[in-house]
Amino acid sequence: FAYQSFIFPNKKISRVFNKVDVYEVTDQEAENILLESVYDFEEHYKVFISYEVVKEVIEKSEFYLTYIPFPEKAVDLLDQACVYTSSNLPKSPNLPKVTPEIINQILTEKTHIPTAITKQMKEKLLNLETLLFSRIIQQDEAIKKLSSALRRSFLMIGKRKKPLATFLFLGPTGVGKTETAKAIAEVFFSNSPNLPNSPNLPKSLIRFDMSEFQSKYDISKLIGDNTYPGLLTQTVREQSYGVLLLDEMEKADKDLINIFLTIIDEGYFIDGVGKRVDCKNLVIIATSNAGSDLLYSQISPISPVSLINQLIERRIFSPEFLNRFDGVIAFQPLNKESINILAKKTVDRIAVDIFKLHKVKMIVSAKTLELISQKGYDPRFGARNLERTIRDEIEDKVAKLIFENKVKPGEIITL
Repeated sequence: FAYQSFIFPNKKISRVFNKVDVYEVTDQEAENILLESVYDFEEHYKVFISYEVVKEVIEKSEFYLTYIPFPEKAVDLLDQACVYTSSNLPKSPNLPKVTPEIINQILTEKTHIPTAITKQMKEKLLNLETLLFSRIIQQDEAIKKLSSALRRSFLMIGKRKKPLATFLFLGPTGVGKTETAKAIAEVFFSNSPNLPNSPNLPKSLIRFDMSEFQSKYDISKLIGDNTYPGLLTQTVREQSYGVLLLDEMEKADKDLINIFLTIIDEGYFIDGVGKRVDCKNLVIIATSNAGSDLLYSQISPISPVSLINQLIERRIFSPEFLNRFDGVIAFQPLNKESINILAKKTVDRIAVDIFKLHKVKMIVSAKTLELISQKGYDPRFGARNLERTIRDEIEDKVAKLIFENKVKPGEIITL
């Protein structure tokens, strides 16, 4: 890029110098280079390195360290593993061995991405439906498909070339599409040591509102150019393990959607300066309100196939785009029973927060909850209308009582 921008256009300079292309060596060439260096590593660190470890270094560095070329990344990884082995393993008559487990440990510390399935991860994968059912109401299909896709992905850990899982969530506003993405980030990626991107979101959730990228001129804002790294590029490089949430996907520019075709299909994209950005360790969830009129106008639930056909006929999404996802899931409008459950959960959460902040206990009667649920029920707006009703009927009243000193710490508010 720099050559094409600065050297090639200048005829005086380009005549003086000859361009020599230096390519990254192949994994087999990198393996040969590493094998030639093994004896020097063993002598310097007083460790033993097996051929199995060399193969592990090549395979794992190729998959997880895509931003560094061969042989540099393999040599650096083996060097760090030798330092760790020499410094941490107990001294004995035999030389301490560098093992594949040490390679995986070093890589996980370096990238914050698991390179092997731990006992804790197995438990989460096996119990994922149960963990998510406690968070998400009335969307059993979405939870089952998500859980199944994640289990399949981690079965091929370190081998697959696509993202962990990719889904398109369709449905009206307020039915749990975004909440499901948050729940996945909190439940499954809760121990990921990545940096937070918002105080209101889980640490492992990267969220982009695609309605902010409605023009082809916004593409550079997302992937960058020679003056700016790009929002998506910078965020994914800093936080490459977790959930990438793309809200309101139907509002994005069609050319920009093509970038996500590559991400979903190949597990990476090319940034504005021609460098690869790895997305293999992300769960990618796109949401869309497109087709909401069909979902809440039907007496019986509409099938995902019928909804997809309608979206294609309306030219909202292309068949090529829809076929790339592991699953296209239709979130059904919430029924009255689900609204009642959500109202109870929301009020309970508010009561806990108020007690923590003001040491005031809040009790909401079953009759009040029923009235709130009835007033907040609107299939077109789902939980969002319920949240507004709870703010009006519960939070505002409690706030006035506390700020007017009509209730003191240790006392009870009954509504």
